[in-house]
Amino acid sequence: MDQEPRGRATPGIIPDDAFQHLRVGGASLTLNSGYGHGFSVREVIEMVKRVSDVAFKVEVAPRRPGDPAQIVAACDRARMKLGWNPQYDDLATIIAHAHARYRANPQAWHLIGRSLET
Repeated sequence: MDQEPRGRATPGIIPDDAFQHLRVGGASLTLNSGYGHGFSVREVIEMVKRVSDVAFKVEVAPRRPGDPAQIVAACDRARMKLGWNPQYDDLATIIAHAHARYRANPQAWHLIGRSLET
């Protein structure tokens, strides 16, 4: 693989602290739930294959015009506004948790995927 696979990573993480903030009348906020460092699409794909034990096919394509070289989210604002810190900072653990949730309720993930495409 000479080029990075194209794709979109969507964590789908909404901390309970954010819900509590809204429940008590706090203003709507836009927050990131990242760690301040990232993983390449290739690293994520390889880890998903390893954790899920599924050797799925990957289509490798050149970067599209306008695609950023990298995107890294940090949780500084979530930490400041909500006192929230990420619980897991290990790609294998993050993917294992997401995979377990998917295995427990695959139809819900299908609906999430459709809503992200619209």
